[in-house]
Amino acid sequence: MKKNILLIHLFIILAFFAEFAGSENLLDDSSFEDIRDISKDKGLWRILAFNQDPGTSEFRVETGDAHTGKKYVTIINHKENHTRFVQRIGVQGGEIYRLSCWARTENVETKTKGANITEEGILEHSPSVSGTTKDWVYTEMYIRIGIDIDTIAVAVSLGGYYGTNTGKASFDDVTVEEVNEIPRGAVIATKGDFIEKKRGKKKEEQPVRIVKEPGPVSVPVFIALILALASAAFITGRIVYINLVKKKLLKKKESEKEESEQ
Repeated sequence: MKKNILLIHLFIILAFFAEFAGSENLLDDSSFEDIRDISKDKGLWRILAFNQDPGTSEFRVETGDAHTGKKYVTIINHKENHTRFVQRIGVQGGEIYRLSCWARTENVETKTKGANITEEGILEHSPSVSGTTKDWVYTEMYIRIGIDIDTIAVAVSLGGYYGTNTGKASFDDVTVEEVNEIPRGAVIATKGDFIEKKRGKKKEEQPVRIVKEPGPVSVPVFIALILALASAAFITGRIVYINLVKKKLLKKKESEKEESEQ
């Protein structure tokens, strides 16, 4: 019975970590820590701009006050433009992916497309981050992949197709994850001929949102984890102690029996 209780507690602990474990991010250098000089770097991230005239836009790799790590990238459009950092990745046809990033803006026009994440070449994009934001802001969208598609080009952009913009936009922690479901109210794009299929249910996806950076794990959850660990440790110690006592009593009885036989 006690062993069953111990297994239940261990299951609860494993379920806790499974709940908070993130899916695999398909992007490389998603936090831009490996970029040194974007104008010379021929690496994973490419820069693209609708208007390539000198003085129209700037692309920077910056350090300090990043969302995570040390580095992030920044686009400055001195004149109206559609500019972006792009990375091409492999995907699986028939699957659904969530594209997300953290953005921070300064003097970005609110009446057109602001800082966003999207797939290169489509009109849909995540909810724009515009104006001047004090903190990093989260934004996301979902894309359904056609059966004949095996790659997509993920772009963090300032402006978009038929929606150029000015101002400054910074990006960090870009993520592309495979998911099973799309939450109600989310921005959805489709690439190619997508065929819906039955999918195993994962944990419920959170509604699309633009929010400030979430804090650490809540106090009640943290307390529950500590109590579960303490309980599991107590039960384990109790079982070990009882077994030791039983062995000691058995050894004592065997010794007394040998003495009585002599």
